[in-house]
Amino acid sequence: MISRRVVAVVAAVLVSAGGLGAGAAPDLPAVLTLAEAKRLALAGNPGLEALLARVQAAEALVRQARSALLPQLRASAGASWQRDVSLANGNDNDVPLYQVGASADWLLFDGFATRFRVAAAEAGSEASLAEWHDGQRLLAEGVAMTFLNGLLAAEAGRIAQRDAEFNRELLSEAEKRLTAGAGARVDVLNFRVRVRTAENDLLGIEREERSARQILAALLGLPDADLPQGTHLAAPAAADAAQPPEATAATDTAFARRPDLRRYQHAIEQLDATV
Repeated sequence: MISRRVVAVVAAVLVSAGGLGAGAAPDLPAVLTLAEAKRLALAGNPGLEALLARVQAAEALVRQARSALLPQLRASAGASWQRDVSLANGNDNDVPLYQVGASADWLLFDGFATRFRVAAAEAGSEASLAEWHDGQRLLAEGVAMTFLNGLLAAEAGRIAQRDAEFNRELLSEAEKRLTAGAGARVDVLNFRVRVRTAENDLLGIEREERSARQILAALLGLPDADLPQGTHLAAPAAADAAQPPEATAATDTAFARRPDLRRYQHAIEQLDATV
């Protein structure tokens, strides 16, 4: 089943990354692994490219703010002609005039205003960089969740298919016993209900699998959000169960590594520098 969390993550990806946009469709292998799906989603995503452009613009603002602390050198040059008309004989004479100038300025102190502007620009640059990393994180998370939900739906579909087949076999045996006079009609009706229930469950699971594949195709940037039927999802290798970390250690790791939390922190630093 596609949970609300999957839908929320996909929506966050679209908003944070500025939309998926239309681009060149990536070449998909016959067997798609989770790592390859993440790589394809992150490669050439127009939303992430837009976030990267914001990072570059923020870095340019940092360089602009720092340039105010550097010496400023200005030079100028010019040439002109002045026509001197003599009143005595009516002759004229062109006199060339040349001008050359240079000046230098160096801001030594402006009440720390430039320093605060540089600090605000640097914090804004770091916030933009963290936002770009957070867009990558959300996109990778959305790909992983939909990929695993697709695998889960496919496996559940195989189980439901086998359950429906098993109940059909039991229904056939019950009908044979009823025909031979050795069985009860209630058994036949019971197995018919079980068959219909299994078939209904199978239809719902197939719908969930199609939905997961469509969401995954959208995250991969495929045209019309259509994942080819010839592309099969490969189940990741089973990993050894790891001992979960302590709550305090997990919280400290999240604060140190989560780009969305770093973005908020840099945004606060930017506001502090502009006060």
